[in-house]
Amino acid sequence: MMRTLMLAGLCAIGHTHPASAQEVKVTTFGKWEVGVGSNFIDAYTINDQGQRFGLYCADRCVGVVSPPYPCKQGDTGAALFNTQAGALFLKLACAVYKGDAVLTFEENPAGAFKNKTDVAFAFPGINATFVTMRFSLNGAAEAYAHMTREIEKRQ
Repeated sequence: MMRTLMLAGLCAIGHTHPASAQEVKVTTFGKWEVGVGSNFIDAYTINDQGQRFGLYCADRCVGVVSPPYPCKQGDTGAALFNTQAGALFLKLACAVYKGDAVLTFEENPAGAFKNKTDVAFAFPGINATFVTMRFSLNGAAEAYAHMTREIEKRQ
């Protein structure tokens, strides 16, 4: 189910939905965007390296981050999500859509959005190293609040 949600989420991030080619209303908050479609809502940012991080909500919400290395659908792994407020261990699952891989996680990182600094992910690498990614939280709190309001309107 999580992989199915993520596949739809990738289309949402591209601002159209595959099944209906629906339009998505996009609102920008700092370095974050919120996309609102008829059957999903997502909030995300893209860092300077073109990597994505955010949340995708349809029937439920999942976190999304670009993989630091190739993965295939069904692969699982872990990462450390680090913020000014502390660290969070994430269990990851890879989903692939039209050749693009994403990692999904069910832990909610929204507590970090109150910070005005960056967040970082650390992924296990080879030879006892880590691969890291950083993302700006500029606008994240506002984007999350907007996303939450949009979800509440649907309930």
